[in-house]
Amino acid sequence: MTDDQLLTANCIAVAAEPCAALPDEFEHLAKMAEAVLRHFERGIAPEDGHLLNDASWVSFRLTETLPLPASQRQSLLELEDPIHRLRELNGYVQILMEKHKDD
Repeated sequence: MTDDQLLTANCIAVAAEPCAALPDEFEHLAKMAEAVLRHFERGIAPEDGHLLNDASWVSFRLTETLPLPASQRQSLLELEDPIHRLRELNGYVQILMEKHKDD
């Protein structure tokens, strides 16, 4: 913080994460991402349907939209491996499903 109370920061540009094929074991997460986006009226344009096969895209959309604690969301966003991110998300989704099963 400067003397005049102005907050400043240094930023480092991070390269975009490359596309990665969505493993079959996480296909349910792609369907979930599609449903969540449709729920928020941010559906996927037909020409963008291929994005549901991209592990990076799916994992980022779920990280953005699922009800995650801020610290967990930040940790997921910092991961550089989309498959690792999907594994973490899958575990969280399983916990959410168990909680709602008891409701």
